[in-house]
Amino acid sequence: MPQIDLQAYWGPTSFNLDCEDLKKLRAYLASGNTSVVVIGAWSFQSQNGYLYYASGGNPWKYYIDMTANAIIAVIDKVVIEYC
Repeated sequence: MPQIDLQAYWGPTSFNLDCEDLKKLRAYLASGNTSVVVIGAWSFQSQNGYLYYASGGNPWKYYIDMTANAIIAVIDKVVIEYC
């Protein structure tokens, strides 16, 4: 299963998502949507310039300290390599 390595506010973090889920996350980020979306075992919400996440439930505590475009670039690289 592909893995994306992102920079959370507290340090590096990884997400194992299949190709379909990676594409869903990419589409969500590209859309500018701010509602909660469940992808795989994760809940995500884009708000205030950050991507918040949780392993189920409401994503409000943990966030990725990268722009949406930077996250999309990571996803694109992984999709090209693994999907």
